[in-house]
Amino acid sequence: MTFEGVFDLIGKLASRRRLAIGIAAVMLLLGLCLWIGLATAKLRNDVLRAEERAAGAKSSLLQGDASTARQTARLAIDDLDQARADAGSAPLSWIAAAPIVGSPIVVVEKMIDVVKQLATDVLLPIVDSPAATVVAMNGPDRHIDPAALRAALPALQQSVAAATDVAVAARDIPRSSYLGAVNHARDDLMRQTADLAAALAATNRLAPVLPAMTGADGPRTYLLVFQTNAEARGTGGLMGGTALLRVENGVVKVEKPASNLLALDYRPIDLGADFAKMYGTWNPTSNWQNANFSPHFPYAAQIWRSIWSQYSGVTVDGVIATDPVALSYLLAGLGPVQLPDGESIDATNVVPLTQNELYFRFPAENEQLTRKEYLQEISKAVIEAVNKPWASADGVLDGLRRAVAEGRIAMWSAVPDEQRALATLPIAHEVPADSAPYANVVVNNGAGGKLDYYLQRDIAYSAAACDGDDRASTVSVKLTNTAPPRDDYPSYVAGRRTPQTQYDGPPGTNRSVVSLFATQGATLERATINGVPAPFALEAAERGHPTYSVTVLTRPGESATVTWNLREPTAAGAARVPVQPLVLPAKVSVDVPTCP
Repeated sequence: MTFEGVFDLIGKLASRRRLAIGIAAVMLLLGLCLWIGLATAKLRNDVLRAEERAAGAKSSLLQGDASTARQTARLAIDDLDQARADAGSAPLSWIAAAPIVGSPIVVVEKMIDVVKQLATDVLLPIVDSPAATVVAMNGPDRHIDPAALRAALPALQQSVAAATDVAVAARDIPRSSYLGAVNHARDDLMRQTADLAAALAATNRLAPVLPAMTGADGPRTYLLVFQTNAEARGTGGLMGGTALLRVENGVVKVEKPASNLLALDYRPIDLGADFAKMYGTWNPTSNWQNANFSPHFPYAAQIWRSIWSQYSGVTVDGVIATDPVALSYLLAGLGPVQLPDGESIDATNVVPLTQNELYFRFPAENEQLTRKEYLQEISKAVIEAVNKPWASADGVLDGLRRAVAEGRIAMWSAVPDEQRALATLPIAHEVPADSAPYANVVVNNGAGGKLDYYLQRDIAYSAAACDGDDRASTVSVKLTNTAPPRDDYPSYVAGRRTPQTQYDGPPGTNRSVVSLFATQGATLERATINGVPAPFALEAAERGHPTYSVTVLTRPGESATVTWNLREPTAAGAARVPVQPLVLPAKVSVDVPTCP
């Protein structure tokens, strides 16, 4: 929990002129000013010490040191008690009692109460339960203890209820009458407690099946797919490489990195009539290059599992997908890795190297194998770093959390009960089969190249009020090709290498197949590209969502805006706008009223 910004501010209250309103005469006394300054400084130090100890308790948990975690958590609670006592004593209590003038102090007092509630009702019960020994992420014996996880299920359920109460208490903290930074800190605390409650609830939903998924009942093998999102696909990018992730009794190992030198004609699988109508032209269940046109990750995962089984003879228990941007977040925690020739790969260069620069380094057609060998060297170096003991798990786990939050890690399980649990989480990357407002703008590369490295997206979704059975809505996406004008794009970047991928435009011109997956029951009234009516097709209803696609050309440095005007049902629920994980992050704007 981060409180430093708030208490930096509180420590400066004595020097703020606005605080003098209503108590100007008192503030003229230099000695009282000094007293107030010392009191606020002490309050700030108490809370910062509690924050440091809470972080220490988390680190101890990750190291599997439950005893130290318990001791540190209790010390953090003691610090919060002292902070609350400081806030309620003179002279701060005098300021708090003053109408309007004292409102920042009142807000801070209530924030301390919420954090104390969080530490007492959520943190301490976790470190006192079997959950404290579930994870050990530092050292040579890094593991998840499935037996401890099963024993911790009751405590986890209690922590979910307690965290929900804490989130409500944070939401109910009043806003300060002035001093916006205090309100900013209050809002930050409200968001953090809400996020924690949601994360614990998600963990609670997954926890019953997690022991089996982590090898408690026998070894598990997962196919790890690295997506090249410089060539966009519905789930992120073209499959650029693979590895196997093996888990046995909670111990995780990554092994066998492999390139994507697979055949293009494996035995197909049946994913239903809607899928066949939408994508069947491209033989997606037998051709790995087209396996993930759909944004519904379970489709891609089942295809990759089938192809891998036919290729290797190994039928995996599930599929995990990620991308080089997520890898950069991981390397920020692991530190740089070295290739055999001494080249250093780190968080700052892994994305440009793997998604763009290697094609300029090895541009010739006959250097394809060299490119893949270079990527294999990077994969091996990263896998070795992952399998070695980590100096600190905090940075690695922070990177993983960021990657999950940005949709850069997806997971599917071949075990139905496990997949049902995963389906309740964002990591499943499912297209939802429900009627709530939905706008999913998906780009599939139509050039056969790697120009999506330069693709920038601005997505907007708006809808009218909740009056009537249906309402007008608009979805738009502005595609900007940030590629520099140049004549020496390697063919693997520029694309247009086959008869099916030929089109006009100077080097660096990109072609994107842009699809809107709309709210269930929506109908398209008009589609335009840069304001000009565009042809469109109702391709199919994917999981009940009507889908409309257009093809867009963008020259280097130019933009094109696709707009869909629709009528959609006035459905209950908050609007959802999933963001396809490409190299450049998308800007998203949502103006859709939530209907009851």
